[in-house]
Amino acid sequence: MKNKKGGGAQLWGMVLYEIIGDGCLNGVWTNTHTDSRKMMNEIARKKKGEEKDPIAGEYYVSWIEEKGGPVSGTLKVESKITHYSFEWIVSGKVSFKGVGILMGADKLAVTYWDGEGISFPVG
Repeated sequence: MKNKKGGGAQLWGMVLYEIIGDGCLNGVWTNTHTDSRKMMNEIARKKKGEEKDPIAGEYYVSWIEEKGGPVSGTLKVESKITHYSFEWIVSGKVSFKGVGILMGADKLAVTYWDGEGISFPVG
């Protein structure tokens, strides 16, 4: 989900997660800065918490960059009733922000952007 600093255009991307019953989100992602527009993988395992919403909460997250290898951090997901807000945090800094909606019982579609670049007016 790398943001190539100084690359010109704003980074935008999509993640499609499969919601797995054991507290995992298994995702495939791409963005406007991914070489060759390839689909890459991400996995997020939910941390233990008191969240009543089955999706909302904090996750351990890892993904593999096409060039540069694995990246790990924290994914924070917050329920906004009609949608979810997302923050990917790497090395204590918000790297990406996003918004997502449920697609049936086991899919979650998320659009995301550079965490420093812009804010999104939805919740």
